[in-house]
Amino acid sequence: MIFEKGNTELEKLRQFPNADNLFAYFGARTSEWCEPIIYMECFSVSVFYDLQDSFKNESAFQLLDIAATIHTDQISDERYVRFIDLLSTLAVNTNTTEMPQQLRQVFTSLIERANRVAPDSIGLLSLKRHYRVAS
Repeated sequence: MIFEKGNTELEKLRQFPNADNLFAYFGARTSEWCEPIIYMECFSVSVFYDLQDSFKNESAFQLLDIAATIHTDQISDERYVRFIDLLSTLAVNTNTTEMPQQLRQVFTSLIERANRVAPDSIGLLSLKRHYRVAS
């Protein structure tokens, strides 16, 4: 495995996909890496690459709905941008442009904050493209 931090939390998340386990995974992973893509000697990898390998289609859709319930008010702007990356990873893995109910409810405020702190971030651009939101 490429990253050590977050692996234990990912295993718990696979077994029990809930907001606490997702936030624990997010916290562990972003405590070590706070860039959207890590460039290694011979390849590049997303910080949440193993999340996208673990959750696809309906399971990604359900986890995205759970992710949207996480309160992000106390998350620093830098980590918030990584949270948008996490949402984007899950959104793409749903293989649908249908938006989960919880995400629909907070989408505008999520996008507004992300536009303020990092309007050109990879995750934000990907999330907007996925849901066909005008820039």
